[in-house]
Amino acid sequence: MIGWLALAGCRPEPVVPRASPTIAFTADETAFEGDPAHASADLFGVVVGDLELDGDPDVIISRHMLGPLELFENDGTGRFVQLNRKDADATGLYENPGVADLFVVDVASEAPGVYVWHDVSRSGPWRFRVILDSAEPAVLVLRTNVEMTSPPELLETEFDQPGDTDAVVTLARSGDFSIDTERFGSQLVVAVEGDDPLPLFVGSEGARFDREVSLLKSDPHGIAWVDAIGTPIPDLFVSRGALTGDLAPPFDPKIDRLYEHVGGATAFVESWASHASYDRGRQVMWIDVDHDGTNELHVANTTTPDHVLDPDAGFANRASELGLAAVGPDSIAWLDLDRDGSADLVHADGAALGVSMYRDGVYVEEPGAGRGLAWDVAFDEELFDPAVFRVADFDRDGDLDLCLVEVGEGRIWAFRAEGDGLVDATDALGLGGATGFEEILPLDVDNDGWTDLIAASAEPVLWHNRGGRFEAVALGVAAGANAAVADVDGDGLADVVFATAGARGLLRNETVDAWPAAVVTPVAPLGTVVRGHYFSGDVLAQSWGQAQVTRYHQGLLPLRFGSPGHDPLVGLSLQCPGCPAPTVELDASGSPTCTPCPDR
Repeated sequence: MIGWLALAGCRPEPVVPRASPTIAFTADETAFEGDPAHASADLFGVVVGDLELDGDPDVIISRHMLGPLELFENDGTGRFVQLNRKDADATGLYENPGVADLFVVDVASEAPGVYVWHDVSRSGPWRFRVILDSAEPAVLVLRTNVEMTSPPELLETEFDQPGDTDAVVTLARSGDFSIDTERFGSQLVVAVEGDDPLPLFVGSEGARFDREVSLLKSDPHGIAWVDAIGTPIPDLFVSRGALTGDLAPPFDPKIDRLYEHVGGATAFVESWASHASYDRGRQVMWIDVDHDGTNELHVANTTTPDHVLDPDAGFANRASELGLAAVGPDSIAWLDLDRDGSADLVHADGAALGVSMYRDGVYVEEPGAGRGLAWDVAFDEELFDPAVFRVADFDRDGDLDLCLVEVGEGRIWAFRAEGDGLVDATDALGLGGATGFEEILPLDVDNDGWTDLIAASAEPVLWHNRGGRFEAVALGVAAGANAAVADVDGDGLADVVFATAGARGLLRNETVDAWPAAVVTPVAPLGTVVRGHYFSGDVLAQSWGQAQVTRYHQGLLPLRFGSPGHDPLVGLSLQCPGCPAPTVELDASGSPTCTPCPDR
């Protein structure tokens, strides 16, 4: 058994120190080409991955309930082209084909017809405008997948509602009306009755439909863009949040969906969908939950028990079997708290922090404070997304540490691995009193081998790790809290992709005199701890599968280990989930590979 793997069969020697790197970022809001960015601020995150495994990080932007996922392909230079434009989508991801934009403030309408759109709000109503072409009334049959909560208010209108999700509207005069639905994620089917029905026009550009149209306002929450089930290229799992209930024909009742990329630049097909009506799948993450060497999908549901979906068992939910059915958090992270080689679950539910410790094949729930995980936050009521977890090694001791952002005030807590739990190291790391954290992104800005942090916000701040203590560096550029880190232009430096209301952009890392970095793609289950060993004896740990976690989403790109000349990287080791000690070998392509754990 090999404890660690020397790089290139030799031990690099340090060089004479040179001038320190000069950190610099420039903002580029011309890097994205596609549909106009929606003006609403209701974003739900940015995900990075590699669509076709060509080595160039690609991007998915989730605007939550205000449109489809936006898929952008990188041309190799950090310039992105949208593959699923609303009027020319070939990806299979857009749910309202032919409709330029379902979400508009108002529509320009003069010709007779029935005009349908949705308010520019995740919780707003479906809106209608009917322009009659004769004295004959218009009769509309409406169906929704969830209860209609407010009938239309329009003079000379008959509203017959035989069921909670069905209505017949008869209009004797032209005018506007709207209906609300019980849930944010909803489907609306509109049919126009009669021998000579009025045409249907949908969205901002008035896409025309005859007699009937089925429209979907979905509710995407967590996204996992990861090659986790053995396919050659990444699959896309989308958790649908509040989109519950049986969808009216022509849609089947499908909540969470797994899309397989089947080749070409754009084609996705749905390969699996959940018909269970569980509520609000928030954060999702592929990881080896049961430590059997293959990946399962952890779906953290905020108001119902978690799911652990096992593709080896037909995506059966194994949460009860594994002891995780009672957990219902907003945010999750995985790290080995008690140093037994098995990843444990850390989670936040409102203000409550908890841990689930892996014990003999099942997880046992414990209060977070018993493992040193505590914060001085109290909420009057449960927040929608109170916490963001990130896993990284801040002090190069070879153990994964944890940082926690309280979204409301933007405060940060940092916990260092110690003993069989965590210890609050916020002040010791120089982060005490720091605010403005809406999103936290670990990266190594200058490839010096120390994990830095970007506090992503409208005015992002770099927290530069200076040998185990962070110092704030104002970047002097504008960005947004919905962001992700990747080397998008192939220059060896970590850039920041961001999205805001009305804009998409890129912070290009143009640090001068940065060091090189080793790029590592393990052949191992997600949750494997990859460690870089340095000449000085320091060890930097990274979690394979959690390095590209953003908000509720998971991407997957090769790991990067900075190698400064004065303290070069000299070796690697891998520790698979459930293995008490590191094991590593090279496969035929030269990639580090976990050897079978002797205890399995």
